[in-house]
Amino acid sequence: MNTEKLFLVNPFDVKHLSMIDDFETENEINTKTSEFLTRLTKTMSKEEYEEFKKTANELEESLFIEENNKVKDSCHIHGEKDIKSCNISFAPIKTKLRNRRLLTLATDYALENLGMMEVFINTTHDDKNMIANLEARGFESLGEENGQLIYLKEKEI
Repeated sequence: MNTEKLFLVNPFDVKHLSMIDDFETENEINTKTSEFLTRLTKTMSKEEYEEFKKTANELEESLFIEENNKVKDSCHIHGEKDIKSCNISFAPIKTKLRNRRLLTLATDYALENLGMMEVFINTTHDDKNMIANLEARGFESLGEENGQLIYLKEKEI
């Protein structure tokens, strides 16, 4: 039985790093996840990282869905705690998923676990699946900026 699992990327977990690296190689991408992980592990210890996550206003986290010991999908969350706003960037994967489950999981994680009040997602005009997924999940189109479509989901109070 194939089971999907959602993980918060731990930059100090060798298995996570290897899985992300394989995923990016397979999809011929260099996402913010790999840059984020490399920067973190070179600039701070695990203890410093944990303390930074608690005290910093800026928030950076990556999530991935694992299936059969492989990363199936990945995203990067960049936000600010004081204004409770974040942007989620999804890995540009080769396989176009009709139903990108990570979209719902990451949005719920940002709104419920991270305490965000608004989630922004940018996409391109040609990513019809992502646009359909965003609209089906109640995201509001804010229009276009620099060739990117901007979508917003606000936390319901």
